[in-house]
Amino acid sequence: MNETIRSIIEVRWEQNGPSTGHVAYRFEPAEPADDWMQSPTKSFATGEHEELLLGIPYGSAVTWKVVADPDGDEAERTTADQTMENDALPPGCPVPFVRSSDPKGMDPSIHYLLGSIDQPYGSPYFWAFIVDRQGRVVWAQRAPADRMFLQIKPSYDGDEILLDYNSFWAIFDNGAASQIARTRIDGSVVEVIDTPGLYHGFTETADHSILWAAYEHDPNDEWLLEKDASGDQRTVFECNAFHDAIGANEGCGSNNVYWDPKSDTIYWSFFWSDTVVQLDRETGDAIRWFGRLPGSYAFDPVDSQFWWQHAAHLNDDGTLMVSSHTSKVLPVGKAAALRRLAMEER
Repeated sequence: MNETIRSIIEVRWEQNGPSTGHVAYRFEPAEPADDWMQSPTKSFATGEHEELLLGIPYGSAVTWKVVADPDGDEAERTTADQTMENDALPPGCPVPFVRSSDPKGMDPSIHYLLGSIDQPYGSPYFWAFIVDRQGRVVWAQRAPADRMFLQIKPSYDGDEILLDYNSFWAIFDNGAASQIARTRIDGSVVEVIDTPGLYHGFTETADHSILWAAYEHDPNDEWLLEKDASGDQRTVFECNAFHDAIGANEGCGSNNVYWDPKSDTIYWSFFWSDTVVQLDRETGDAIRWFGRLPGSYAFDPVDSQFWWQHAAHLNDDGTLMVSSHTSKVLPVGKAAALRRLAMEER
């Protein structure tokens, strides 16, 4: 079993001869739809091998076997079934439950959800987690002391998890000690990157640069900072200077930062002014903005305008998607909506 993430099973075996194959595994208790899962298919040379079995809920009994794929007319070969158990859910980790579910509306290629939460409210302990479609925790890690997780995400290439060690909301130091940790699925830390001022959103680009929203205490401002893979840091954009240029008298509260690889531009979401600004990444120039700041693009229809928006990003078809409050009167519990906006070039 993995020493850090105690839901992950590490299996080892001696390969008597070369073959192409995988490790098949299943677990109990299981939902009726659960069947044999498998590790990626690989070429195994003669000798010792090790594989990680992922996606297993904590507190499961696991059965696994090594499978040699058929070669021509040769039948599939397997080892005898082996069994072991992983650990129970770590103490203090939140226990989710599924309130409602509509499998027909799910993307069948997406099996897991990555998220973070504090538990219970007011607790100094914050958790990053991965859950499956049934709401079962299959991966969990607690934030370091005096830090919290706020906007964790996969790395751009999908090989690592980027965990924000946020100090702004943990020890209220204006983000001076905030960092981002590149973490493998087994919990090992590849690199810890200093991101001074980090208090909310960040993203990674294809060249492994990190862009983040930095709180500037004096003056009360927010800057978009970038640090490349070699550690060089620069300022891309200053919120107050932008507001001065367009004649806006607004605060600079922001949330997420999204990088569009097709245009090498950045969409920075400012919930305080109900505006999303598109920036040229190289120059930091504001290309256009959507919301209620002077000079914003108009909304058609008018009541499609978002406010207090979060999670602004582009879909594959080029539309802008945000999570937003809505101006319409809705029943209690339905005061938020997703806004999908066509992005017409002008």
